[in-house]
Amino acid sequence: MVAHELQEAGQKVGVKGRKDELDGPQGLPVYQRVNYTTLVPTLWSALRKCISRIETLEEKVKVLENAK
Repeated sequence: MVAHELQEAGQKVGVKGRKDELDGPQGLPVYQRVNYTTLVPTLWSALRKCISRIETLEEKVKVLENAK
């Protein structure tokens, strides 16, 4: 489920396989997997961007509160 959601969100790094993939003549399922080791740098980068955005917004709030 997590691998499919990551793939739907456009995350290509760290996701192996495709949703509902079948293999061979018997149609055996090929399960999607998440390689968390390769996903961590992407998550870390996103977290840093979020923290930076939060800090910027906090500064703007302070400026607006002081303008009253």
